[in-house]
Amino acid sequence: MPRAGYLILVALLLAATAAGVLVWTKYLEIGKSQQLEPIQTSSTAPVNPDQNIRETQLVAQMLEATSQGGHAATFAEKDEGKWKIADGHRLERFSLNASGPVFARLSSGLPRDKPFIAWSELGLSWEIPRRFAQASNGKPIEIGIVARQSKNAPAPSASVIFATRQSGNSEWRKLNLTEEFALTKFSYVVPPAPEGYTVGPMIVLNSDVSGNGAAVEILGAYVKLSPSN
Repeated sequence: MPRAGYLILVALLLAATAAGVLVWTKYLEIGKSQQLEPIQTSSTAPVNPDQNIRETQLVAQMLEATSQGGHAATFAEKDEGKWKIADGHRLERFSLNASGPVFARLSSGLPRDKPFIAWSELGLSWEIPRRFAQASNGKPIEIGIVARQSKNAPAPSASVIFATRQSGNSEWRKLNLTEEFALTKFSYVVPPAPEGYTVGPMIVLNSDVSGNGAAVEILGAYVKLSPSN
């Protein structure tokens, strides 16, 4: 990028941070992430400092699962590679400001009930390490998703599924959403696999079962053994 263009970009980002506007970071595409320059969106709504604190607390709550033998995935750069987005679905990353939590907007443009070959073809997916499948074999687990209705083309609900990809799944669970980020949790007993699990499980999110492009915004997800374990 020419130096003049770079300086203009820096000035725009500094202005966006000072004004507390929404900053678009990039699209994510299946299997890879594009290196796109951050740009300011047309939104000019000021950031509520209390909301920013609340979102940071929700991210911390998700990350706490990793200290309890679980796994968490946010949309910060370090976790970016954990997510895959299927064809027919769209994922964008946003930040409320330069220091605030990053979230993603998921739009699903294909019906959820279409015939599929792999779970990853049904929306936004996160493959969890196989060691969690081995640790949770035959045990109850807890899955948590932090999400809200999108500001654009809002979906009143989303759907999520935990798939062992070997011995069953949780079936699709409905996530009722509001205008504020909130943590939704559900439990699932992993079917026992006498010979052990050979693949990692997967969490899949879909924002519109009809495939009309309604959108949800997601801060992240986690999975861990239930507290009773």
